[in-house]
Amino acid sequence: MDEPMVFVVDEDSAAREAVAVLARSKGLAVKQFSSAEELLASADRSRLGCLVSELQLPGISGLELQKKLRADGMEWPVVFVADRAGVRTAVEVMRTGAVTFLKKPWGNYELWAGIRKALQLARRNREDRQLTKAAASGKSNERDRQTTTLP
Repeated sequence: MDEPMVFVVDEDSAAREAVAVLARSKGLAVKQFSSAEELLASADRSRLGCLVSELQLPGISGLELQKKLRADGMEWPVVFVADRAGVRTAVEVMRTGAVTFLKKPWGNYELWAGIRKALQLARRNREDRQLTKAAASGKSNERDRQTTTLP
């Protein structure tokens, strides 16, 4: 199984690097992007991982990015961060299925807890997809055996 990757999207290079330093200190691979468009153009979507994204990005927002990835069948669990956000925004973010939502400046403990939870969810989701695929394959193989042995 491939090692998980933390994909970080934030226009603020210092914020991206802070997430990257924390993730690398825990032994994780990190890929940084300054915009949602950059991630969409170049990220390895087959990679097991999670997304840590600023909510208010220029161009495509963090929420729009999450929707685009899901529409493409990619469901990296997301940890959203934001400079400014009220209760209404936090509720909306959590309703979209975000693992957690943190206001900047976040604490390393809270960010690490969110990343850890997101990666656990990513692993579980991948295992569920593999089991579902294997079960479907087993059913079709069983059907093939039954039809080939019919008189």
